[in-house]
Amino acid sequence: MSFNQKKKYDIEEQTLQTLGQKLAGIHGELQDYACNTLASQVANIDLMMLFYADDVELTEALKEIRNKLITTGRADYIKKSDILTNLSLLVGRTGAQHRHGTRHESTDISKA
Repeated sequence: MSFNQKKKYDIEEQTLQTLGQKLAGIHGELQDYACNTLASQVANIDLMMLFYADDVELTEALKEIRNKLITTGRADYIKKSDILTNLSLLVGRTGAQHRHGTRHESTDISKA
């Protein structure tokens, strides 16, 4: 692959990533659907919450179910993902400061 072809690919990849990030910024619920084997069920809960928005008690119960579906669906997705995805998730960021997640001593490669 020549330099120009690689550069074109990088620009296309960056454009797709940026468009996905912009879309998620507009429709925040899309982040809950991503990498989630139960995304359609989460979407159904979202529709039910819109339909029954006046019923506060039901809406709160649906939010709890939604959160459990998100957690379970993402765990299932990770279980089915390839080894590099799993290793990346296990190791996490290698920098000094971490914004998300929990860092465990046993997986901190910076201390290896």
